[in-house]
Amino acid sequence: MGFGHRNCALFGCHNSGKRLDKWSRQMCEVHNSLIRGKTPCVCEPPFKLFAFPTIKKNSEARKRWIKLMKRQDLRGKPWEPKRSSRYFLIRHVMYNEIF
Repeated sequence: MGFGHRNCALFGCHNSGKRLDKWSRQMCEVHNSLIRGKTPCVCEPPFKLFAFPTIKKNSEARKRWIKLMKRQDLRGKPWEPKRSSRYFLIRHVMYNEIF
């Protein structure tokens, strides 16, 4: 599948694109298939990684997500996500439940 070098930005979270890559290469115990996300296995990944909204497209949502991260940089200033920074949602948790 190729989830790349994306990392969860939440402090202490170890979810990453590498972890999703590993999951996608494992045998699906439900469908006895090595190919996840394709027929015959249609299982959803255990979590999904999402890019932070951009300043141009949705600056208010970006600010809310950054605030939810509760992080500061080394100088004590508000943390800003990098291009590879992601937030994650666990399966069955809806975006609306967070806000």
